[in-house]
Amino acid sequence: VPTSDLINIVKICPKLIELELIGLTGNLGILGQLCELQDLKLRFCDYYGNNMQDLLNSKNQRLSSLYLINVINVDLVSIVTSCVHLRKLFLWNCSTCYIASGNIDNACIVFQNIKILDLFNVCSAKILEHILSVCINIEEIVLASYDDITDDQFSRIMSKNPLRKLKELTVISVNSLSMITVKALVAHCPVLERLQFLDKWKGVTASELEHFKREMECSNKEICFPLLKQIGMEVPLQSIHSLHSNYLD
Repeated sequence: VPTSDLINIVKICPKLIELELIGLTGNLGILGQLCELQDLKLRFCDYYGNNMQDLLNSKNQRLSSLYLINVINVDLVSIVTSCVHLRKLFLWNCSTCYIASGNIDNACIVFQNIKILDLFNVCSAKILEHILSVCINIEEIVLASYDDITDDQFSRIMSKNPLRKLKELTVISVNSLSMITVKALVAHCPVLERLQFLDKWKGVTASELEHFKREMECSNKEICFPLLKQIGMEVPLQSIHSLHSNYLD
């Protein structure tokens, strides 16, 4: 998508609310003229090379939903400090600029507004811990390629942010999380409805999960534990994550 096409989009459809672009070569700053744009999906581009920062810094920018897929040089701090109306953030297989934990803390006011967060192969587990620690209004979380996140990290997250509004958590393929985290989430998250794909948590055995389900039934707590095997899939991580492609519909 070259700059000339972006100029035509602005001229022909100045009141666009939703826009999806694939394979960008043009200057995204031009889209800053779309004053009513709320939902933006971008695939295969360069955050700085395509001047995405100019779009986000435009005075009329009112994005509430941002999807970036296979985008390089993503500046996460720039996104959350510029997009003050952001409620949904999806970053899939993006390379990010260096993120200092102090910068995340400084952007915590904006992170507090985010309700849906989907991160796939984006940042380190340490940075993820800082992000989740400030997302106090988060309702849905999807995480993939965070094999090194631990029970201790989730404990620190919940000590700062009890995740009181969390309804759904999906962690796809993780090495170090165990029933310790599962029980902590159930105890701390009063509106939790779904914990997905626990059969892909290497620290959770099938017998432990079945025993815990029985305990939940006895205490009359209604939480769904959808398992990957229940939908008949044993596929690579990239394909597993495509189960959430409904977010892009």
